Formats: sequence, structure tokens, C-alpha cells
Amino acid sequence: MVVRTGSNGDTAERPTLDVMETRLICAVLENRAKEVGVAALSLSSSSLKLLQFVECSRTYTAVTSALAAIQPSVLITVATDSNRLAQHVFRAAHAEDTPIAGKHFAAPDGPKAQIAAQVQAFILLRNLLMMLPTLTEVIDEVLDSDVQVQKVAFLNATQQCFAIKGNADGFLDLARAAFSRTTEDVHDLVAKYRADFELDALKVQYAGRRGFYLVAPLPGTTVKGSTEPAPELPAMFLELERKGRTQISCTTHELQALNTRLADALNDCLMLTAQVLQATSSRVLQHVQRLHCLTDNLALLDMLCAFASVATLSNGPYVRPKLTEAGPLAIVDGRHVLLENMEDTECQANDTYLASCSSFHVITGPNMSGKTTYLRQVALLVIMAQIGCFVPASFASIRIVDKLFTRMGTGDSIESNCSSFLVEMQEAAHITSTLWPVAGSHGWHA
Repeated sequence: MVVRTGSNGDTAERPTLDVMETRLICAVLENRAKEVGVAALSLSSSSLKLLQFVECSRTYTAVTSALAAIQPSVLITVATDSNRLAQHVFRAAHAEDTPIAGKHFAAPDGPKAQIAAQVQAFILLRNLLMMLPTLTEVIDEVLDSDVQVQKVAFLNATQQCFAIKGNADGFLDLARAAFSRTTEDVHDLVAKYRADFELDALKVQYAGRRGFYLVAPLPGTTVKGSTEPAPELPAMFLELERKGRTQISCTTHELQALNTRLADALNDCLMLTAQVLQATSSRVLQHVQRLHCLTDNLALLDMLCAFASVATLSNGPYVRPKLTEAGPLAIVDGRHVLLENMEDTECQANDTYLASCSSFHVITGPNMSGKTTYLRQVALLVIMAQIGCFVPASFASIRIVDKLFTRMGTGDSIESNCSSFLVEMQEAAHITSTLWPVAGSHGWHA
């Protein structure tokens, strides 16, 4: 749906908007040409409405009026420091501002990492489903409202242990109590070492594989803020490694025993947490159809945003292709969509015309002159046009096709005992045998 507004504010075409339910999310995107796209996703009916505001001298006013009619509960924009559009529309829409920020997670390795990733997935799922009350209630029954993913190793382990609300599982509560007591015993032990051996600069740190360990200044070095050299470490301190020239990491047999108890308590917490989350997953699967509808609509929205990004941010102009059922394939100044965006590469535009009276072309040129690139360019433009994307050309009229065949390369097939000439003949025979005439014409789908 396209809205065009003149310079005096008169609207030539106005969209007919139905007032939707309050459970509605809107995404608003603006390009450098001040053209605005709006996507409205209804979570109750799993429907998606798309609006585009182009050639507008009063774009912000038109978008504000449209959002006032839609009345979204959440408005999603790109998280940028300077977003003039957001400043205009949020006041009129009375919606919650939700800027988008992406995160990437590494693939989990090992059982503990997989359980930790499952906890993180449930936290992200809860954040994504804030507008789905039924599923949100199912997750909130077991997931603590304050739990978040942490970057610090020990804090992240603690968050995973306490991700589930209290009293959800009796054995889990006992494992948490053991984890907390052991952690307190570690800090009490370190405080005892400081007092007994007069090591004021003694610190305790945590690593995922090593557990708790001690960090002390290297004997004989000067501690920051003190003029006296660091004292010798007791014989009971076992050196692990030296950290630079001034610090040493070490442990003791007592601390190692506490780390063993802490690891056992942590494993118990994670295993019991996984059991609770597995039961919750079974309840969430009862609403999987709604999740599928939501995923399909979001995938469609993502595809349309990708089309808009390619058409507006590429180096050359893009044009809306004309699709015909029986017309010719005509492309003026067509460009290879990937080649033109490569750095230090000059893309040569080419024309293409294929019709029933001009259906056979011979492409000649020396090696590495771009013959194969030209063939791929035509195929890419035909595919882009049929999936609904603008194409890199100054004009494009493309006929609907249901098959694309090509024969490229001069490689042989040793596995099937075929030379390069025989492979070429086999593939050419497959192409000619698979084509069939188009009803009412003398050409073929290609």
C-alpha cells in the first residue's frame, strides 16, 4: 500500500486502516530519502499490514496520522542516536519505544554449556513474547523476573542457578542452598587467610573451568598504594600461574575442596533447572501454532526489509520490474546484483531482449570477459523480479518463468567416467528433454 501526498498536504491515495486490537506491534523504518515504511503485526489474529509513504513532503505528519489510526501498543525502530522520525511518532502513537539491538551467541559446547544456553534462550523468549500474554504467563510461572544473562562468569553461573523461581522444585531449592553456603565458605576462607597471614592485598577471583582462586602480589614487588614490598606467601599456597610481573595466582587444598563442592552444587542446580525448563517447554509447545504464525509474519517482514535495504543502499539505481504473462524479457542497463556491490570492481551495465521472434542469442568474447557473469545476471534479475524485489536496471519487463536452465563450465566427471564434452552433452540433453511448450505459443518456459 502506497501513500502519496502533495506539497500542500492533500492526499491523493489514502490507506483504509482497520483499528486493530491493542496487542499490536508496529515497526517503522526510514531511509535517507525520507521515505518511511510501516509494518503492523497483530499478535491475536496473526495478520500483517504493510504501509509505505513515498514522495511525501509531509512524511512525518502522514506517518503520525496512520499510527494514530492503528494505535499500536509497541513501536519498534532502529536503535540510532539521531532518529527524528521516532521523536515525531512516539508522542502521537502513545506506544512503548522498543529499539532493536542485535546479539550473537556462540554455539554451546558440552552439557553444562547447553543447559546455560537453554536458560539464556528462555530469558530471550520471555523478552520476545511480552505481547503474548498466554505464553508469557506460562514462562513467568517458573522464570524469575529479575534473571538476566551476565558477562561475568560467576554472576552468569549464579543467574543460571537462580533462574527458576523459589518453591518451584524442592530439590532445586536444596541445591541452591548448598551452592550459596559453599560460596559464603569460600569468601570466609579468603578473609581468614587475609587476617592470619596479613595479606591485605589478597583477592579472590572466579573462572568457569578453574573455579575460585587466589590472586596475590608477587613477593618482593611493591603493591600500589603502599611503600613496603609484598611479603612471602605461605607454603600452603600452591602456585597456578604468574600474571604479569607483579601478580601470582594460587590456590590451597582447602580452596580446592570448596571448589569441588561448589561444582557439584552447580551441576545439581543446572540439571534440576533443565528438568523444570523441559516441563515448561512442553506447555509452550501447546501454543506452537501461534508461534509458527508469528515466525512466518516476522520472516516475511524481514524479507521485505531486506528488499528495501538492497534497493535503497546499493550503488546503482533500482527499478520496479513489470511482470507479464506472455510479453518479452526486456532489460535496459541491467547490472549484476552482487558484482556491483563489490569494492574496487567496475560493473558494466548490459541490455537484454528475449522474445518469441528473438529467442536465440550467441554471446561471444575472450576468456574472462564476463560471458558467464552476463548469463548469471539475467537469471538473478528474473528471480529477483518474481520474488517481489526491485531489480538493478533502468527498465525491466520480465515474463513469468517456472524454470531456469544453464550450462556453465568445462569440468569433467571422473567418478562417472565422463569427459568434459560428454558432461556438456548430458546436461544439454537434460535441458532440452525437460522443457515443454507453453500453451498457446511457440516458445518454452526458460
